[in-house]
Amino acid sequence: MGYIQDKRVSTGELINGTFRELVAIKQPLAYYFGFFFVAGLLTSLSSTLSALATIPLFIAYFAGQLHLYRQALGRGNLTSDDIASVFGFLLMAVILTIPLYIAVFFLVVPAVLLGAKWVMAPTYFAAEEMNVFEAISASWRGSEGNLGSLSLTFLLIWLIWLTMAIVGGALGGGLEGVLGAIGGASRSGIDGGVSSVIAHILPVLLMGLSVTAYKALNDPAESLVAIFE
Repeated sequence: MGYIQDKRVSTGELINGTFRELVAIKQPLAYYFGFFFVAGLLTSLSSTLSALATIPLFIAYFAGQLHLYRQALGRGNLTSDDIASVFGFLLMAVILTIPLYIAVFFLVVPAVLLGAKWVMAPTYFAAEEMNVFEAISASWRGSEGNLGSLSLTFLLIWLIWLTMAIVGGALGGGLEGVLGAIGGASRSGIDGGVSSVIAHILPVLLMGLSVTAYKALNDPAESLVAIFE
């Protein structure tokens, strides 16, 4: 059985939906960014603490991401039963990141196209009882007919983040200098905290896009027409 995606979504709808989804979970997002701000601040002050925290923070990142997806989808908090899902999320990231980096090495356009095709995969994984490979495949099929708008939105999200990273990096460095001058200390850790937050903004923006695209395009009763072969 094949499927034809007959729903269409515009770039404007995807951008608006991305930020609407993020506003809807502003409290979990505040906790998420607050945690990684403090983690970035503390680890920037101690190389020993930074080394010890590398693996726990790596796992916390994927647990936090899965939690945000679940919140956006109205599926509640993570529980002890979701440990396997966290590592499944990690596996998905590895599987998708390698070809994306290879695509970026050659040209930006292939990377954007791949990113657009796979952007819904984490939401399929978080929303439905799918394994990693089923979610990736579902995202690939679900993006059919909307690759142009998804690709443009994916690229715009990256540009928005890049702008925020430049501005945030400058502000963080300036604040670090001011606090250092006032307190007489060489480091306050503020720049590390700001850098940590900036690094996490991009995956959060992509999470908003992923959930938005999934909600707009994943309606089997309306958006998928079955073709019996």
